[in-house]
Amino acid sequence: NYFQQLIKVNQPKNLQLAIVNGTYGLDLELQFGVDELIGYLNKINFPKENLLYWVDQDGNHSPKSWSHQAKVILQWMYK
Repeated sequence: NYFQQLIKVNQPKNLQLAIVNGTYGLDLELQFGVDELIGYLNKINFPKENLLYWVDQDGNHSPKSWSHQAKVILQWMYK
């Protein structure tokens, strides 16, 4: 349970998080945990400029989805 581990640690300075979840298969099952994490980040006022989050409407837990998502994430990280 990554969420329970996360709330026990201090947030590192300059932490950037990219969180993407799809809409079917395993990703659909994981959405509750993703929503919980995003809610927590909002609660602690995690800097919006250090968070990239979206639900990939055509995405799932697969290399094909990850390759598309990685392009967006890398462009964001190195802007």
